[in-house]
Amino acid sequence: MGEGSAPTGTVSFLFTDVASSTRQWEALPEAMAAAVARHDAVLRAAIGRHGGTVFSTAGDAFAAAFHTAADAVAAAVTAQAALADEPWPAGVDIRVRMGVHTGAADERDGDYFGPTLNRAARIMAAGHGGQVLLSDATAALLAGHPVVDLGTHKLKDLAVGERIWQLGAARFPPLRVQDAVPNNLPALRTGIIGREAAVEATIDRLERTRLLSLVGVGGVGKTTLAIAVAGRLAGAFADGVWFVDLAAVTEPSRVVGVIADAVGVVVATPSDPAAQLASLLATRSMLIVLDNCEHLLDAAADAVDAVLERAPSVRWLVTSRERLDLPGEVVDFVEPLDWSAGGDSPCAELLRARAGDLGVELGPDDTDAVVELCRRLDGLALAIELAAAHLVQMRPADLVRRLDRRFELLGSDRRGRRARRHASLSTVLADTWELLPNASAHLLERLAVFPAAFDVDAVASVAGDLRTPEVALRDLVTRALVTEEQAEGTRRFRLLESVKLFARERWGDRAVSHRDAHLQWIVDTTCQRTPEARVTAWSTWPAIDRLWDDIAAAMEHAEEARRDQESAVLFAQCAYWARNGGPSALDVRRWAERRLGRDPEPSAAVHLALALACLGTRSMAAMADAAEAGEARASETGESAELAMLRIVRAWAVGIRDPALALTLLDAAMADAEAAGHHALAAAARSNQGTFLLLVGRSEEAVALCRALLEDHRAGDYARAHSGILLVTALLVDDPAVALAELVRLRDPARTTGGNWEWDFPFWRAVLAAACGDAPNALAHLTRAEFDARRRYDDDGLPDFLLVPAFLAHRAGDTARLHRYLTAIRRHGRPTQGFPMTILFRRLVATLGGAPLGPDAEPGAFAEGRAWMSALAGDRTDPGDGRG
Repeated sequence: MGEGSAPTGTVSFLFTDVASSTRQWEALPEAMAAAVARHDAVLRAAIGRHGGTVFSTAGDAFAAAFHTAADAVAAAVTAQAALADEPWPAGVDIRVRMGVHTGAADERDGDYFGPTLNRAARIMAAGHGGQVLLSDATAALLAGHPVVDLGTHKLKDLAVGERIWQLGAARFPPLRVQDAVPNNLPALRTGIIGREAAVEATIDRLERTRLLSLVGVGGVGKTTLAIAVAGRLAGAFADGVWFVDLAAVTEPSRVVGVIADAVGVVVATPSDPAAQLASLLATRSMLIVLDNCEHLLDAAADAVDAVLERAPSVRWLVTSRERLDLPGEVVDFVEPLDWSAGGDSPCAELLRARAGDLGVELGPDDTDAVVELCRRLDGLALAIELAAAHLVQMRPADLVRRLDRRFELLGSDRRGRRARRHASLSTVLADTWELLPNASAHLLERLAVFPAAFDVDAVASVAGDLRTPEVALRDLVTRALVTEEQAEGTRRFRLLESVKLFARERWGDRAVSHRDAHLQWIVDTTCQRTPEARVTAWSTWPAIDRLWDDIAAAMEHAEEARRDQESAVLFAQCAYWARNGGPSALDVRRWAERRLGRDPEPSAAVHLALALACLGTRSMAAMADAAEAGEARASETGESAELAMLRIVRAWAVGIRDPALALTLLDAAMADAEAAGHHALAAAARSNQGTFLLLVGRSEEAVALCRALLEDHRAGDYARAHSGILLVTALLVDDPAVALAELVRLRDPARTTGGNWEWDFPFWRAVLAAACGDAPNALAHLTRAEFDARRRYDDDGLPDFLLVPAFLAHRAGDTARLHRYLTAIRRHGRPTQGFPMTILFRRLVATLGGAPLGPDAEPGAFAEGRAWMSALAGDRTDPGDGRG
């Protein structure tokens, strides 16, 4: 409950709220957290001191009940004085608006209900930071307090007006009430959804600037946001808030007249109508919403500039697809509605609300389709509202399947009764296209070739004969047709999907040339041309991961257009990424099988791509067949490097069941690579020999081989990284302390061996800590490795991760747990991620002395293992810096 006994009957309510808190939370979240905590303490102390009861808090808002009006007002005075004296953190300004109203209310279980509370809340909302407002009923009960009569006002959602009094004589802006001044604002037919924070932020900015431009792509919701903001600010301008729609205006000479008509002044036709408009508004206090300026930018800017120069109490809220570019202009880019939170996102909320307006209820079974609709429609409010109309006839999943025809589907209203602004998504984008300078339209058409985000270098590669693509790109960003983002420290750009599809519809017979340019860029950007570099240089893999959508689009074009030379290069490069599994493996396998089906004499690179894609899809028999067929083809064509790589891959396919054959294949691969002069490729084959030497128990030979390769700086990243892991594997069971030292030495930047240490190092560090009996560090590094592996590979990795508690159980002599964890690994659908883990698994099994593992995996073995490790670790989990 609260600080005092709960009053009943006639109650005086104090409502409070921090002004401009949204902006401050966004700019200074840590400072605001401390400030709001102090604000809460001050309010609770003041309320409690005067016998009040706090019955509700929400964010930084308080609601308290008092037995008397005098107590409520005294609490407000005490709180405002304490807040004014508080030394707030730098940059933070806590100013609280307060409202007090007295009346009857129902109290149940410590909470209050009834119209008295609604009126108290509306009175508070009309105020400004530092201001205390009183209802007429409260003011009548006071004696000895200075109050100022602010007049009678109609408050939002309340049928009967309220006479409002201000406590004290301080000067504040006009009340934030809608009926205080005349206005011509259009009525919003539906409430604001997903833009509540934007409304508050825009109001805050308008308090600090005289010209605010809301810029965004057509259909994003700029007009709705502007009307909502103007409605909230209507009471702050003595001479009104006025809405001026320029959508239907086609002649620049008419702009000043349309503005003058809307605000109620008469401009004659002198030589300078903008100057006359400014003179007429020189003493007025008003807000003008200038909507849809993009096709009349110069004329609109001239009018706005003249008024800003001569009418200091006039403010402008402009909506446009690009800025006016005037001195002092503040620009807010209106982003599409967020859909990242899935079914709970503002975008999904809007779709459900609009469908509900039409009598369509979307249930839990529709959530996935609703989220996909929001994503595919880019969160554009117009597109969402148009899509909602079709849910009367079809389910969301059916609509998703038809989105490739979105410009036909999301046309004018389904009865076709009238054409109006924003009647269709296609109309909005066509209008936008017509306003583009030639260079910007030229570039936008070409940028539509990118299926995902792209960087500046990519823009130049597809820009054709455009001399300054960076200038056109900046123009498209300014118009919000291209969005800008930061990814991994790199500036990248992206087209909304609807914009992209619209631009592609304009390609015509230029489609092939655009896709050719994109294909050539992918080949030049991602592909190592030499076979040796492709198999031994892991540094290009992250680039391939980031650009996979582009690679897939380029490969599809190369195959469709029979660009066999380019597709062969792509096959050779992306095959090594496909081995990691996931969608890329499925793509490469499909491409390779299709090529082999149509080409009677494919290159060995295609066979190699298929083999590695089969590895990625865990199809080991198909992998062996593809590698063997590739060996035969490479022998015919004399492709020695490809032949060596195919023999390495075939060794991977057959090595578990026939390590002797694998060793023979790797001997041949070394000979092929050396004959071709590819030292690093030969080293790769040799490092793989170490794997199978360990599998057959020839540990001393494997250790010697790995140490030699680690000292051979010509061996390449792949061979040296592989050898380092194998060396740790060989040492781990017998001497984990030495293995740990070796792992740390490999991580040293001065002796880097390449490889994917993002996941490898935390995983191996966890295994080694477990093998040394160090439960806290084993758990800490396991947690980090889990996160990295799932984020990078979308792979649960459970068989590999179970090795960590298995080694801990081995070190602790807990044979029962070791049995359980090894059984779970063996019974899992995919035993382990790779050969080193297979080797460790077999060596741990050998420590059981031939004891049977049992027929079934223990359900939840990994979760049980994690819980056991946590119990052992206690509160001492410390990942350190990854080197301990």
